[in-house]
Amino acid sequence: MQDTRAGFWIRLGANLLDWLLYLVVSLFLGLFLSETVSNYILDTLNFFYLLLVPAFWYGYTVGKRLLKIRIVKKNGENIGIWTMVKRYILGGLVYASPLIITGLISFTMIGFDVVEFFSTSAPSAELAQSMLGASAIMLIGSLLSFGILITSAFMVGLREDRRSIHDFVAGTYVTYRKPTEKLEEI
Repeated sequence: MQDTRAGFWIRLGANLLDWLLYLVVSLFLGLFLSETVSNYILDTLNFFYLLLVPAFWYGYTVGKRLLKIRIVKKNGENIGIWTMVKRYILGGLVYASPLIITGLISFTMIGFDVVEFFSTSAPSAELAQSMLGASAIMLIGSLLSFGILITSAFMVGLREDRRSIHDFVAGTYVTYRKPTEKLEEI
């Protein structure tokens, strides 16, 4: 069987279906638990859902299964936990790295003067200026992270191999091929 790679819209649809599942679970937990406990449980469940479910379910999440697409290794084999760690965690760090770096820069700009900000009724003009500068740097980091995410989306939409940045990090791609179908050697 020739391999057909999944493009941008089908992958976005699968992610939206997974998000809808997250929303349903969130509403259900919200009925019985406090917001703090509910958010902690949801974040934990979501982390393990995105990391483990594809590793043990032939590359599927619920959204991907409903749309009949799945994640596979670049060589066409099924993925495992280590592949999902690279795809989800290391790939996520690539997207977030500008925000993380600018956050660290901003924090060092402000330093411990934040204590002064909250302990006095009128913060110094110097502190206000450094906080404004730190906010500007954080905005730049946010825009850079968003730019990387948009670039990755364009990669899926425009590249022939339909691979995104996190696919390159993990050595994966998303396909319509079922786990039982063998990949034809080219």
